[in-house]
Amino acid sequence: MADNLLNEYEDLINSVEQLKGIDRVSVESLMDNIAAWESDYYNKQDIFTDAKQKGGGPGRGAFQFEIYDVKGQGQPAAITAANRLNNFYDKYGADKPQWLKDLKIKHREPKSYAEAAANFNPADLPYEQQKMLFLGDALMAGNGKLRPLEELNKVSPGMWWGKYHQTSNDAEKIKQFDRNVNKRYAKEKGIETDYESPVSTSTSSWVAG
Repeated sequence: MADNLLNEYEDLINSVEQLKGIDRVSVESLMDNIAAWESDYYNKQDIFTDAKQKGGGPGRGAFQFEIYDVKGQGQPAAITAANRLNNFYDKYGADKPQWLKDLKIKHREPKSYAEAAANFNPADLPYEQQKMLFLGDALMAGNGKLRPLEELNKVSPGMWWGKYHQTSNDAEKIKQFDRNVNKRYAKEKGIETDYESPVSTSTSSWVAG
């Protein structure tokens, strides 16, 4: 099963490279940095695939996809991501992974946490499947017309996160996110840095200090 899961993820990330002309290193770096920021509540360094939002909120999993829209505005982000991943496979006539077919969505617009609990929980999925949800969400944003992944090499990771994932575009949080990207990379490579200036990475053109 592990080999099949890895193959499904590899097929999807390779499709992103071919369809969008974006190298997978940049895409996977973005996903890992967002997952660390969203799921490691205290340190923003590690990835916790089973994370539950602190304070009892609706965010779940590495990317904190919400299972319930607390503002009562309709479909929560977790279901939107699953729908978009389904739509991506439909658009290109590709076979869907069995796990995606098996996702339980009883309430498209849950009215309570009890109803939300009857649906799938992203935190129950392996990291590769959570990344597939993330990619499907980005690939089919605005029915595929918004093309957020094409912006990846034009803006910093924090700017991308602030606009397309966190969506509030908080300038201070974006700056903190980008500093954290530098910090994680420097620690991984054993580089001495003040974490303010861009470190020398393969994606340094969009790493802001």
